[in-house]
Amino acid sequence: MTVWRTTLLASCVAATAVLRPPAAEAANDPRTLSGAYLAGTHALAARDLSAAGRFFSQVLAADPDNLALLRRSFTLTLAGGDVDGAAKLARRLDTADTADQLVRITLVLSDAKAGQWRGALDRLKSMEAAGTAKSITPIIAAWLRVGAGDGKAALSSLDPLLKQQRPDALGSIQKALILDYLGDLDGAQQAYEALGDMGGTVRLVEGLASVYQREGQRDKARQVYRSFTDQNGDNLLLEPAIQRLDKGERAQPIIGSPSDGLAEALFYIASAVSQDREAQGGDTALIYTRLALYLRPDFPVAQILLGDVLAGQEQYQNAIAAYESLPDGTPAGWMARVRETLAYEGLEQFDKGIALASDLVSERPDSQAGYLRLGDLYRAKQDFASAVVAYDDAARRQKRLEEVDWTFLYRRGIALERAGRFDRAEQDLRRAIGLNPDHANLLNYLGYSLLDRGKDLKEAEDLIRKAVDLSPNDGYIIDSLGWVYYRTNQMDKAVETLEKAISLKPEDPTINDHLGDAYWRVGRKLEARYQWEAALRTTEGDPPKDKIEAKLANGLPAQEASAPVKSN
Repeated sequence: MTVWRTTLLASCVAATAVLRPPAAEAANDPRTLSGAYLAGTHALAARDLSAAGRFFSQVLAADPDNLALLRRSFTLTLAGGDVDGAAKLARRLDTADTADQLVRITLVLSDAKAGQWRGALDRLKSMEAAGTAKSITPIIAAWLRVGAGDGKAALSSLDPLLKQQRPDALGSIQKALILDYLGDLDGAQQAYEALGDMGGTVRLVEGLASVYQREGQRDKARQVYRSFTDQNGDNLLLEPAIQRLDKGERAQPIIGSPSDGLAEALFYIASAVSQDREAQGGDTALIYTRLALYLRPDFPVAQILLGDVLAGQEQYQNAIAAYESLPDGTPAGWMARVRETLAYEGLEQFDKGIALASDLVSERPDSQAGYLRLGDLYRAKQDFASAVVAYDDAARRQKRLEEVDWTFLYRRGIALERAGRFDRAEQDLRRAIGLNPDHANLLNYLGYSLLDRGKDLKEAEDLIRKAVDLSPNDGYIIDSLGWVYYRTNQMDKAVETLEKAISLKPEDPTINDHLGDAYWRVGRKLEARYQWEAALRTTEGDPPKDKIEAKLANGLPAQEASAPVKSN
């Protein structure tokens, strides 16, 4: 699936650079106006798009004919979640004949929300869908035709996507959803089943199971649910549907209205884009999620996705607000709170995150997810002993963690190693490597840990060299190789390699400390002191300040190499 992309921050910041605060005569209170402009610029740089949109709209009120400012206000208002406000700005852009496709899509969806299905269709038809927008407009047209009461034409709208040599995934999903909404259960079942692996998302699993239930195939519905929950035990979004099945209640289609269908399509677009790291689609994902929630405000999977996208942009406070929009005491609300702890970790408010995770554990003591978050938060707080306890609690509730989840073994291995329990740590790290043998940081961590203890130096070197091959420009991994040379008394190579590491990570205290040691050993004592001073300025306890201060006071012992200090 391809979609057109917006790069909000890049385009808005670049455009803001050529704008100037309005002249004093542009408003009765120029200081307030200038303040709004500067506040908007600051909010944009900080990626607080909601605030930026409000401030630039305030400036726009004083300079309403400024098209560049109008475009910026539209984009930021939309990304900030005020879609009605964005639609008002979009209408001004549309009449100015400067509208881009996002402007017109916003107007189409505004018409759809108002129930103006034919008007929305006419507007969509007048829009020349260029480039990647061609993959989205057929889907929008299909749901608009459903809203207008023409189901047959709705399905025909998807033909440009479905009659390609390789049918479009999103188009195939919409076909299943439309058939389901229209009550064609046989057609919907075939369409859902034809999705194969694409049908493994929580929404499509619920859709297929719902069709089975309405056809009287309750055992098949139960099997579909069981297959999903076996693989995704802590995804609780299906819990209400499973409870309805157990009670013998009649299932309903997952799409309740054409507006819901449009919202579902926008959610799938946002979800796909948010996972496309190479495309850096966070801004696009944010906009499509906002549009989905505009059409369907009570949409748990989209509300959770909104929080995830905002957290990915380090808008942690806004992410917390998104997560907290889901009610307590519901499966979706519990899942959102789990993610909320990640936002507290991003804010380095570890105690708040730990308190919330502890509440989650109390609410659902049999679930691994709360314990995993406790472990991660304790590890981030550097309370490694508590992290190990939490990780072990998680493993007791889900044995598969230790069997198939290399990330869990890696995280617990780090906590064990930092807690001084290296025998267990080594077991976890080796099992993690067995599951993922080409992960550079994992290889480096075990290699450095062995090196740190003077244990199996040949294996440690082999692990670190493989990590370097996999990630040749990672300063931390290059530092490990430099420390291999240092520990094996190859000082010239140590200096050369550690100098490369410091060029990649100039502020890292451990690398500065290591390079200082290497300089001292080759007689470059003035430079050694410079590196140790740099390490002392930036260390937060690792390496320990007292050890660096001792080196600055006395240098290194004549014969004994300094013990390496483990970095995070």
